[in-house]
Amino acid sequence: MTPKQNDYIKTLDTKEKIFNHVARHLRSQGKRSLINPNIDACGYRGDKNTMCAVGCVISDDEYDPLFESRDAHVVLASIPRLAPFSRMLWDLQVIHDDPSSWDPVKGFIAEHQLSWVHYSHVSKK
Repeated sequence: MTPKQNDYIKTLDTKEKIFNHVARHLRSQGKRSLINPNIDACGYRGDKNTMCAVGCVISDDEYDPLFESRDAHVVLASIPRLAPFSRMLWDLQVIHDDPSSWDPVKGFIAEHQLSWVHYSHVSKK
């Protein structure tokens, strides 16, 4: 993560900002974030600079390699600016971990009272 990206991550302080960032990130990354490409184990920060739905909203200053062995709820509770969004981020993580379809996103958007307009403008690579 560049210093500019790191600073930007810290400005994500609303549901809309976080959702739009995560949606753009996941769609452009196009694959799961695996700690090791030979093992089916997701990582907040994975192989070849990949990041999961939760990992992509954690700045480098907030990240701790020990997060990799912890549940997302525990990780998010340890980062005060993200704690209020832990339910939404958990749900995004579940979608990320099942890359077969982004169809559940529509229900997710409604449940978290987000704007579909923002998501529909997020393009794939």
